[in-house]
This record gives sequence, structure tokens and C-alpha cells, in this order.
Amino acid sequence: YLWRRRKKALIKALQKIKE
Repeated sequence: YLWRRRKKALIKALQKIKE
């Protein structure tokens, strides 16, 4: 599953929006 890579990207995007 590529969920791990997608989750990592999602977390990165969430952190970018948080900042």
C-alpha cells in the first residue's frame, strides 16, 4: 500500500497549513 507515503505527504501538507 502507498498509504504510508501518502500519509507522510498529508502530514507535511497539514504542518505547512498549520504554520
